[in-house]
Amino acid sequence: MDGYMVSSDVVVLSESRPLEAEAIRTIRTHVTARHIKGGRRGLALCAPTTGAGCTFVAVNLAVALAQVGLSTLLVDANLRAPGVQDYIRPPPNTIGVKQILQADGPTSQNFVHNDVLPGLSIIYAGGAEEHAQELLGAGVFKGLVDDCLRDYDITIFDTAPSNDYADARRVNTLVGYAMIVVRSDVTLTSDVKALAAQMWEDGVELVGTVLNEA
Repeated sequence: MDGYMVSSDVVVLSESRPLEAEAIRTIRTHVTARHIKGGRRGLALCAPTTGAGCTFVAVNLAVALAQVGLSTLLVDANLRAPGVQDYIRPPPNTIGVKQILQADGPTSQNFVHNDVLPGLSIIYAGGAEEHAQELLGAGVFKGLVDDCLRDYDITIFDTAPSNDYADARRVNTLVGYAMIVVRSDVTLTSDVKALAAQMWEDGVELVGTVLNEA
């Protein structure tokens, strides 16, 4: 934990918000039973719009999975407005997905933060990037995803809102499995249907939908 500050919004590490923590554990049970036990090693979390709480679910689910002994990697693939660092703050000058993809080849820098929490490793975004779609569309990102899926029991990918950017579509397609995060009174039903239809068109399996309360 040296150099990492954990927010109180990582509710599965606290007893102060038991209902939210229990809801995350319920999602964990679903993912473990219907996804991981089937040999699936990756899951992209996405939302149609901002404000749905996608990063909140991604971070807490990753921590919860690590708590039951799964080797878990959390990847912040939202290069538009990265948020993982707001929940688990890394040391200064941390490199991440942005720098890996800009290097366009192997980097000698260690970009995987191992054992941030027991069983949990993180690849941070490395900052916002205007040309995120081009970076995520390159073969380097596919190689990164393949490495993640090979090296960990489960890798959770946080993504940018699908209505605003095509980034999530690229991530979802490479991972092959996705979960939609929506929020009551924020997310439109039509947007959820459109995102689910897009996944079906791309051959992405929808593992489930998470409803955040307002």
